[in-house]
Amino acid sequence: FNALCYYLIVMLGRAVTRSSLRFGYSARKTLLESSGSVGVLFNGQAPSRSFQPRAVYRFNVSKACEAVEVELAEKEPTTETIKKEIPKERRELLESLFLKSGASDFDTSITCEHLQQTLVDIVEGQHDSVTQQIIEKIVSTADIDHNGVISWQEFVQWFEPLPDHNLSLKALFDYWSMNSELKSPKVIFNNVWSALKTKYGEEQLIFPSEILCLGGAPGSGKGTNTPFICREREIIAKPIVMSSILRSPAMQKIKAEGGLVGDYEVLKTLLEELLLPVYSKGAVVDGFPRTAIQVEFLRMLADQMTYLQHKYSKTPLASKFQRPAFRMIVLYVNETESVRRQLARGRQAVQHNEKVKKTGTGTLHEVRETDVSVKAARKRYKVFSEQALEALQSLKKEFPYHVIDASGTIEEVEKEIIMELAYQSSLELAFDTYEAIRDIPTSNNISSSARQQLVERLDSYEQHQTKLFHDVIQLIKDVFIPVFRRHALAGAARVVIPASHPAHQMISTEDAVGMIIDVLADRDFSVFAVEQKDYGSMFDVRFRTRGLQHKQQQIST
Repeated sequence: FNALCYYLIVMLGRAVTRSSLRFGYSARKTLLESSGSVGVLFNGQAPSRSFQPRAVYRFNVSKACEAVEVELAEKEPTTETIKKEIPKERRELLESLFLKSGASDFDTSITCEHLQQTLVDIVEGQHDSVTQQIIEKIVSTADIDHNGVISWQEFVQWFEPLPDHNLSLKALFDYWSMNSELKSPKVIFNNVWSALKTKYGEEQLIFPSEILCLGGAPGSGKGTNTPFICREREIIAKPIVMSSILRSPAMQKIKAEGGLVGDYEVLKTLLEELLLPVYSKGAVVDGFPRTAIQVEFLRMLADQMTYLQHKYSKTPLASKFQRPAFRMIVLYVNETESVRRQLARGRQAVQHNEKVKKTGTGTLHEVRETDVSVKAARKRYKVFSEQALEALQSLKKEFPYHVIDASGTIEEVEKEIIMELAYQSSLELAFDTYEAIRDIPTSNNISSSARQQLVERLDSYEQHQTKLFHDVIQLIKDVFIPVFRRHALAGAARVVIPASHPAHQMISTEDAVGMIIDVLADRDFSVFAVEQKDYGSMFDVRFRTRGLQHKQQQIST
């Protein structure tokens, strides 16, 4: 009995110790440092009479573990043994990495501090405390015996999760940061951003000047209303529907059950899509962000776009890197209406598919579980309200946030969309440009015609013709605005600048006239006629607010 128990303890210690060598845990050290004894009982009773009844046999664990340690020390793999066991191609790659990482030969070790600094340099994390903390944890997983250095054996075990075709310190960082508890929004975003810079080059990271993030409760009519939103904002590219561009079988299964796809895959796929030239003037993104991590991605994307805009503002690439404009749009219906619409869609799809099968003509429509099951439909709405809606609401302070009641008719919803998405120059102009003209009063109703071209011209004036631009602004304040105030109820005015006026020579130039027209257009005044005479210049101006008579008609209606 003595021998049997001793043998079992030795086998257990051997298994635990080998596991610790393979997976990098400190179980071996803990086991060897523990002391005490083990009592052997069967079902709470002493062994049978032949083994001295009522006696409890105790064995010293330390002695058993010492035997295990001695045996493993004798059999612990050497550098040469490891080299023989690893396939030649993989071994050569690892050897090269080991030497490049700071080792002088295979009998020396790399300090954890040196390896941490190497990883920080590779992922450009010098100024990022979060990344540095994560790298410190990653390197600690390689230091199996916690002695502050990484041996050749530990280095090889560290790379075990990676395939032969992807052996590099950068790939190892990606693996550990993406597939463990070390994961963080900043690390994921930095990984994807770094990959894009490597693939395309920083000067090619040209994202849309306007990004509308569209969220909607299931059944809120995103498919119906998105084209109208695009027309209202003069966005010609088709909407980016996240559920459509994430098409792998695994992702499809998650979506069919009403769940959400992982954040890393969502971000990588979305940024690749947004870089396509078709979205340069604007993009509507349907279904992003949906989680707290994705919200952080959006903030980081805005920061990176702003950084690029500042970096290239004084270069020939300035027109490509415009100030980013983000809007959050939510199409909202309550849970009852959402479930009703989801099931109605499901019934229509089932009837359509039956007709296609009978006639043999047409294309089958997708029928998801959420289209036929009340439980699944409610789960889908719950995911929206608890994750997607909450995520969008958290961005209220950073970006314009619009909630649109989508429970009405198509016409009612479209009217609300027009009101919510009214043009706001403070969001789309460069900061300096907006500060220069912000004191000029605005009209209530805004014309959306040619707004993108207008913004580009105004920004160009501020950047390339600053003095003339500011002189024109001052002229508008001193001469035009007093006239407008006197004729406000009429809804139109004629501004005459006599030849004796100090600014007459300035406004005789084509550039100055163009600036006056564009600045007034931004402030909701329409210049419909300009005449240059010997006695002076005349500007005929209409207000887009149609005066007192129109307001009285609205009240009576």
